[in-house]
Amino acid sequence: MTDSKSRAASRVRLMTWDEDAVIATARELRAEAGGASIAFAYASTDWQPHLKDFIEILQVEGHARCVVGCSADSIIGTGEEDENVAGFSVLFLNLPQASVTTFVIDSGFEIPRGLRTDGCWIIMGHPGRLHAQMLLEDMNRVYPGMPVFGGMAGGGWDSD
Repeated sequence: MTDSKSRAASRVRLMTWDEDAVIATARELRAEAGGASIAFAYASTDWQPHLKDFIEILQVEGHARCVVGCSADSIIGTGEEDENVAGFSVLFLNLPQASVTTFVIDSGFEIPRGLRTDGCWIIMGHPGRLHAQMLLEDMNRVYPGMPVFGGMAGGGWDSD
C-alpha cells in the first residue's frame, strides 16, 4: 500500500467459531483499513481452541503484521457491549509511519532499554500474573513521561 494516511477499522462478531466468517471479516477489515500495522483482537473464552487459526487468518487474510489480544468476558465495539456471549472484537490500526514492537511480559521480562521515546506503551495483562503497579513504576523509571494505556484482562481462563 502506498497511501501514507493512518486508517482504522473495527468489527464485532457475536458467534461461535466459524472460519469462513472470520476470513470474510479479515478481508473486510483489510479493504477498509488497507491492512494493519497492529490488530487488537479480543475473543470469548469458547474460542480458545481456535485462537491460532483466528490469529493466522487476521494475519494472512487481513494483512495484519502484528496481532495482540486477550480473552474477554465481554465483547465491546463501537456502540456495543455484550456480556457472556460467544464472539470476537477486532480493531485494525494501519499506521504506516509507526514502529510497532511487542513483548510478552512474563516472569523473566525486563523492560528493554534504548527504545524510541516518542510513542506509547499499550499493556494487556492478566490480573493474576502481572503486578501492574510494580511494572508501571519500573516503566516510569526507564521511560519517564511515556504514556501507558491498557488494563487487566483475564476472560475467565486458568492462570497457566
